[in-house]
Amino acid sequence: QEWRVFPDFFSELNDHAPIEILPGNHDGDIEGLVPQDVIIHDSRGITVSDGKVGLMHGHTWPNPKLLKAETIVTGHNHPIIEFRDKLGARMTEPAWVKAKIDPEKFPEKLRKEITGTGFELLVIPAFNKLIGGAPVNRGIPEELLGPMFKAGAIQLDEAEIYLLDGTFLGELENLKKFENTQKEE
Repeated sequence: QEWRVFPDFFSELNDHAPIEILPGNHDGDIEGLVPQDVIIHDSRGITVSDGKVGLMHGHTWPNPKLLKAETIVTGHNHPIIEFRDKLGARMTEPAWVKAKIDPEKFPEKLRKEITGTGFELLVIPAFNKLIGGAPVNRGIPEELLGPMFKAGAIQLDEAEIYLLDGTFLGELENLKKFENTQKEE
C-alpha cells in the first residue's frame, strides 16, 4: 500500500514546502517512494543553524561534521517515562531526553573530529502515544539504543527529562530512585 500512497503524499507535500529526509533504520528503499526533487540525506546526519545543531536518526554513529555542533538532535529510541502505582497499574508518557555526550567514548576516528569541550544530545520522543517506546527510567532495551548509547557515550543518569508539553520531571537518576521507592512501599 505504501508504494501507492506515499508518492502522491510526498508530491502533494512537496508542492507546499521543500522536503528533506534523514532516513532511519526502517526507511530502506525510500528513494523509490518520493519524487526526485525530495532530498534524502545520509542517515548519519546533517547540520543546520550554521552548524550549531546536528540532526540524525540515531541508529548509526553520527557524521563527523555533527561533532562540531553544540547539540545533536536524534530520534530512534522513542523515550518514555513509566510510572506504576502500588497495585501495579502502569502509566507511560512520551519524554524528551536532554543529556551530555562524553566524547571519550566515541571511536578514535570520530574523536579526532570533535571540537570544543562538550556537547549535548536531545532525544525526540514519539509524539503519538500509541507508538510506545523505551521506558528510560526502567532501563532502555539494548536493541533500541544505537551505537552512542551502547558505547556509554550518553550520560543518561544526569539526563534531564521533559514531558511533551515541556514539563521538567527532573534528572533521570532521581526518577529511577523515585521508581525504586515506589516498589519498596
